[in-house]
Amino acid sequence: MNVRNLFVLFGVMSLACVLSACSSKKTTVVAPPSSATVSRDALFSNSLLFPSDAAAHFYWPPAKTLTKEIRAVGGEIYQSGSFITIVLPNDALFEPSTSSLLPGAYSLIEDVAKVIVRFPDQSVIITAHTDGIGSELYQAKLSRQQAQLIALVLWQQDRIDLTTFKRFKYAGMSNSLPVTEDTSPYGQSLNRRIQITIYPSREMEEIKSILGNQEIGQI
Repeated sequence: MNVRNLFVLFGVMSLACVLSACSSKKTTVVAPPSSATVSRDALFSNSLLFPSDAAAHFYWPPAKTLTKEIRAVGGEIYQSGSFITIVLPNDALFEPSTSSLLPGAYSLIEDVAKVIVRFPDQSVIITAHTDGIGSELYQAKLSRQQAQLIALVLWQQDRIDLTTFKRFKYAGMSNSLPVTEDTSPYGQSLNRRIQITIYPSREMEEIKSILGNQEIGQI
């Protein structure tokens, strides 16, 4: 084999390695420290938008496959009374500190749409939460942009019709409702989250009181 052929062979092998590495790239979920005393599940169960129900529990749709991808990235679905909340880690949806969606975000949002359509008479509010890093103005702007974008991408799902979409509202919560005061990378990853809450329309005043003075948008 001559020198030219060796260079060609080396180039092909290098390209194959790069492609293989790219194709195997997956969303990284921050693991809890070994000394953590509070689990991710326990923290998220306390972050529902209906805290008067003390006992939150897992909600399983008839098809458990709907939650498979959500749980794979560290998210979860909870039910508390008549409220159902889907929690998605921000890190599985957005490029760091931006409102730019990651490629894998679209399949997660599709799973969310599959859950929403199971409750045709309920209202939906999308809230985005930050980790407390940066100015209040920056966090407020970023969280509102993220919540609005999730609402728009949900609207693009074929299964979400206009009637359903009219029940959507969104709010950027900044870091006003943290699930933990832990400032470690793990704690910050818990606070960076998107919550989609499905609730009876008659409870809108309850939602407003929990969200405080945050501006609620409707597209």
